[in-house]
Amino acid sequence: MYKESLKGNSLIVLPTGLGKTLIAVLVAAHKLEESALCKIVAMAPTKPLVNQLLNSFKHSIQLEKGLIASLTGDDPPEKRVEIWRSSRIIVSTPQVIKNDILASRYSLKEVCLIVFDEAHRATGDYPYVYIAKKYLEENPNGHIIGLTASPGYSDEQIRELRANLGVTLVHFKDRDDPEVRRYVQRVNEETLMIEPPVEFTSVVKYFDILLEKFVKPLKEASLISYKDTRTLSLKKLIDLQKTLSQRVAKEGLSAEYINYTILVTNAIRVSHAIALLETQGVTSTLMYIRRVEEAAGRRMNSSLRMLVRDPFWLTARIQLESLSQMGLEHPKLLRLRELLKEHFESGGQRALVFTNYRDTAKLIVQTLLGEGLIRPARFVGQADRVGDRGLTQKDQIEILRKFRDGEYNVLVATQVAEEGLDIAECDFVVMYDNVPSPLRLIQRIGRTGRISAGRIVYLVTKHTRDEVYHYIAKRRRKHVVSAIKSDVNNPPTPISLRTTQETMYTGIEVAADVRETNSEVAVYLSNLGIKLKLTKLNVSDYVVSDDICVERKTVDDFTASIVDGRLFDQALNMRRTYRKPILIVEGENIYSSRLNPESIRGALISLAVDYSIPILWSRSAKETAHLIARMAAREQREAGSRPIIRDSRKPVNDEQIKEFIVASLPGVDAVRARSLLRHFGSVLHVFTATIEELESVEGIGRKTAEKIRRILDEEYKHEQST
Repeated sequence: MYKESLKGNSLIVLPTGLGKTLIAVLVAAHKLEESALCKIVAMAPTKPLVNQLLNSFKHSIQLEKGLIASLTGDDPPEKRVEIWRSSRIIVSTPQVIKNDILASRYSLKEVCLIVFDEAHRATGDYPYVYIAKKYLEENPNGHIIGLTASPGYSDEQIRELRANLGVTLVHFKDRDDPEVRRYVQRVNEETLMIEPPVEFTSVVKYFDILLEKFVKPLKEASLISYKDTRTLSLKKLIDLQKTLSQRVAKEGLSAEYINYTILVTNAIRVSHAIALLETQGVTSTLMYIRRVEEAAGRRMNSSLRMLVRDPFWLTARIQLESLSQMGLEHPKLLRLRELLKEHFESGGQRALVFTNYRDTAKLIVQTLLGEGLIRPARFVGQADRVGDRGLTQKDQIEILRKFRDGEYNVLVATQVAEEGLDIAECDFVVMYDNVPSPLRLIQRIGRTGRISAGRIVYLVTKHTRDEVYHYIAKRRRKHVVSAIKSDVNNPPTPISLRTTQETMYTGIEVAADVRETNSEVAVYLSNLGIKLKLTKLNVSDYVVSDDICVERKTVDDFTASIVDGRLFDQALNMRRTYRKPILIVEGENIYSSRLNPESIRGALISLAVDYSIPILWSRSAKETAHLIARMAAREQREAGSRPIIRDSRKPVNDEQIKEFIVASLPGVDAVRARSLLRHFGSVLHVFTATIEELESVEGIGRKTAEKIRRILDEEYKHEQST
């Protein structure tokens, strides 16, 4: 595989733990031998995976200290640029690389190899897609290696992945491949069907009645179809919710749509509660119900109020509390405990239990504590949840170390353990609940059977969503292999490089607020050839010239900013700071929110009349980018202006007042104002300087000097109103 991957841009598809990273390291070593100027970039989606990848390179490739380094968002931009300049191998999360490329802090031209770990993420607007496109634009001869255990389960998904990464070759081997079989151990899979407790039936009955109450009007309106609520999938409800949102965006928010949205939102909540009870048990369901009711107490919006006051919801909660007091839990929990005791009593070493929910992971650990041979630890992600703090990266590393060293022998993990992390070999994996995604299933399975024989047990609750998900994932898992094999010999879809239209703005600059990197507008601007200057803007989202700043608001943000009062504060700051502020409202229908349309119209009129701020309309992020690009080109090519970043904050001391006065001159921002004051010593000497003297200051060109002198010398013509 290593030699084959040298022949072109390659996607390496191998089961977890069978050497994908090693192949990337070998390709990197080969590239370094080929050229002394070669720079290599390797990326992984999370910081723990970045550290893991970094260690793989450091342990395998002997380079002087500092030549293999990582880039993180915690490093200031100047430091990242220095690390980039001085290193041969750079390991990072893709978001950091994307932001730095957008800001033109460094170029990918000198990079000879990019490694995309967990390459299956290269879909939609994930940073991998943008980085691969920019890389092949700047360096058509550059080499790409993608690493994944699960690229997709359909031809379309794999073709999209190949197109997004510019991959021409796919190298695939599974556990049954003769070359792989000798390096892996036998894995036995078994499914244990669990009967749900009869006590759950009455609770589910109340939830079913409530669900029917919410979905029947949707069925009568021909928005959804089903035979009975038991056949109504959560996915179908979520799809309907998205469809309603799209209709609202196009047609506006009516009382009818408000009602439909409330109904489907509550149907999703009830459907989730049913799934939790059937697959997780009483405690997890009760914790979810309490969170919903706490949210209702905080927000008390109409949909939550309708739900938590419903007698069927209240009755179901009371029954669950009664079952909790009786100590009744899902029989899966007891079966899991028995399985683990049997495993360790028969000489087993380590076990990994997968569950979808943190609440369940906590309950499992609490149940297993004090069970003699069983030493459990909970392993979850870094993000905090309501009432549940995540694990820091340091915590995660420490838990994995203790698991490897035997202090813990059972890891009860959520999705965080599925992807890439170097978890010690397990000889037993239990799927406490089931997922419909074959990609996640493949990653879970890859945690056993590498060094010693493995065993996988699926705990499946009969006649529930658990059972449906189990068989969907197993069926799709077979499709993964056939889809990859059928795609291997297909001609690759070439990655979409720049069109003529996308080079028409080369040489144009736009200053963008750093927070805009989370939107697609910045990406589209970059693709148009715009040079972005990313910085923290105190006024507006974009600055295109000395005179023009642009505030971008989606229709949702526009209405939210009316409610919280931000809109007019921002408008005032823009008007005070720039001569020609502009607002772009992005989205299909500004009246799609629940805010009174008269309030929206009043705000639009006030912006246009009271603040003299023009309002432009855009249907999408792409259209917004084209508006900003055209605006910047007009200002910079026709008027000779450049983006000048100004600050609306009032000066608080004499030195800041001096800087503020000088920064009000055309073509002068805060940085140039300080340069001028340092050079001339006072505001007066700046104002009396000649064109030649002004031009001698760094950052002040001839045109800017002439414009400053003209503004200072011209007579003020005050037009009196009649």
